[in-house]
Amino acid sequence: MKLLLDTHVFIWVAGNPEKLSEKVRNLLLDTNNFWVVSIASVWELQIKSQLGKLNLTSPLPKLITTQQQANNLQLLPSNYLMFMH
Repeated sequence: MKLLLDTHVFIWVAGNPEKLSEKVRNLLLDTNNFWVVSIASVWELQIKSQLGKLNLTSPLPKLITTQQQANNLQLLPSNYLMFMH
């Protein structure tokens, strides 16, 4: 199953997994599932980090690469047509 992670879940997976509910942790640990994060979430993380509103445990590119390698994270591209429905 594809799991679309919102910004908070992605942050918690990478740095504060104890904030995730048991149900969410179990879904994320199930190797039959794979993770998808919107590029809009990546953009949001970068903006918050640059504004000093978010302290990441590692540089954002490293966080993403680590999750891509460890959990087969996929980035969902965005374009303006996605917002026209």
